[in-house]
Amino acid sequence: RVKLINLIKKELSKNKRILIGCFAQSRSQNMQAFLFEAFKDDPNFDTPIYVDGKLCLEINNCYQEILTDEDKEYFKTVLSWKNFQYIDSYEKSLNTAVNKDKKIVLVGGGMLTQGRCINHLKTMVEDKNSIIITAGYCGNGTIGFELQRDDKKCVKIKR
Repeated sequence: RVKLINLIKKELSKNKRILIGCFAQSRSQNMQAFLFEAFKDDPNFDTPIYVDGKLCLEINNCYQEILTDEDKEYFKTVLSWKNFQYIDSYEKSLNTAVNKDKKIVLVGGGMLTQGRCINHLKTMVEDKNSIIITAGYCGNGTIGFELQRDDKKCVKIKR
């Protein structure tokens, strides 16, 4: 936890873009809460965090419907944090991907193989001012798996 927070702080201090691949169900919501808890009380934290993924947004809505009492209120507080911006269309995803400003993109598709994460990967994978973080298991043969390999020099992104 602390190691990830320190990595994010270090890279943002260099004005880098950060892509975090998360599974849409549960992992994405956990990562939103993690980022909220890590940075909500920092008055200097002004980095936009784009939450991109249709399924992720749908699951956020489901959480708001099924959670109760203090869990529901907490999650509502997390989702309404000023730093979160929700990408609700493919066009906005493309525009966010080509924008080279400092940001965090939390994208559905934890193995970085399909969906809108490809838009972001294409603009970030070769950019020295970007880092890519996988937040979970990446199966053999996926882009996330290939990026994690120490011996891999080339990763093909098709689309």
